[in-house]
Amino acid sequence: MAHAQIKRVSISVIFALLALAGCSSEGENGGGENGVGSQAGVGGSAGGGAGGASGAGAGGTDGTAGMMNVAGAGGAGAAGGEAGAGVTGGTGGVGGEAGTMMPGGAGGAGGEGGGGTGGIDTSTFLADCKQGGDQWGTPEQAGPCKSGVTTYGVKSDFGPYGVSSEYNVGAGFETDGTDDSVFCNSIFIPSFGADPVGSADLMDTHDLDFALFTVFYPGAMPEGEKFPLITWGNGTCAMPEGYGPLLRTVASHGYIVVAANSRSAGSAGQPMIKALDFMFAENEKADSKFFGKIDTDNVGAMGHSQGSGATATASSDPRIKAVILWNGGSSASKPYLAVSGDLDLGGTPAQFNNAVQAAPRPAAWLWYHQIPAEVNGSTTGELAPGHLTLMMESERVNDAAVAWWDMMLKGKEEAKAMFIGDSCTLCDPNAFPSMWMPTKTGSSATPSIEYGHNDMLN
Repeated sequence: MAHAQIKRVSISVIFALLALAGCSSEGENGGGENGVGSQAGVGGSAGGGAGGASGAGAGGTDGTAGMMNVAGAGGAGAAGGEAGAGVTGGTGGVGGEAGTMMPGGAGGAGGEGGGGTGGIDTSTFLADCKQGGDQWGTPEQAGPCKSGVTTYGVKSDFGPYGVSSEYNVGAGFETDGTDDSVFCNSIFIPSFGADPVGSADLMDTHDLDFALFTVFYPGAMPEGEKFPLITWGNGTCAMPEGYGPLLRTVASHGYIVVAANSRSAGSAGQPMIKALDFMFAENEKADSKFFGKIDTDNVGAMGHSQGSGATATASSDPRIKAVILWNGGSSASKPYLAVSGDLDLGGTPAQFNNAVQAAPRPAAWLWYHQIPAEVNGSTTGELAPGHLTLMMESERVNDAAVAWWDMMLKGKEEAKAMFIGDSCTLCDPNAFPSMWMPTKTGSSATPSIEYGHNDMLN
């Protein structure tokens, strides 16, 4: 994207979300039956190990019948209970005891069902953390939060880890970001004519240091667990908090998201690369909260508008495995998801599909229809309201973003259902509709999305 075009891009609002937890208990022991007198002992039925509170133990197998004066074989131990809703599953059950000699064999004790080791406890996390300028510098900005409310009153769930954030970190890895408030506040941001509340948030940069970074990370980081790393690139004149709802949602599902504070990601993507350098160094620092917590083998990149162009360039970094391009470009040198929509700054579904089909790597495209004129009474602007969907309607984009990273960086098979197969979630043209559009039915109904992928995405 040419620089002049890039300067027609970006801005608007902040969101947040909430968390789920799970807990479980250790499974119970099942009791086998006793054999009868001097007759053949019937092996005891293996008890069904009760799983944790979040999982059910599988039943054990019956013991074999004993022969005269010969012990019946003990019942097989029950299988371990299914993993609870917690992050870590339980262990398998203990095998049943062998039957005894005459009189009849005593049935074996049922196995102990292994429940989940318990979910992450987010009960002490903040609820309904507000998004927007009013929460700047408050505990709600830092978290950890288990739920949030956007500037437009939309409440959403965070993932199971909850989410925290820190800004103005990364001294020693400074970018060339500078304060460009005069241009941004007097020319660029007003040019969109969008929501005055969200625009005011972007104009008030508080004490943000444009040369440093903001990190969004899981509110709970269990011992021994590592998290994939994602570097983020802002759109022109935007800052990380402007994308807070999206970035916090991704982080709450078990990712560390680092965003350069710079409001000019640049065509070379250097702020995004320096963000990776900073976090890789933190992973090696014994006094850092991120010490040993980063899965450096699974790194992604995404950005909006100018930041999307920077993402495409930064994707040549060998550490980056996959990318998401939000409203800026339709190709990259790594597996990618390209996102745009009606009333964006350019492009058509056909152009995006052609680029994806021609890509020599796994690729997909997602196009949003149903671009509202207002979001809960706040105008989406006249210049390019479709350019701001991820900022003003984050609830429409969060699930696809999390699923893409779960598929690409965590290898989760279940995440593929969002993108692949005849019944994939995004294959439904009515998926992720705008909640701010009038409901229409029949021939007057407008699809909410269009989607496609190439054959290499499998």
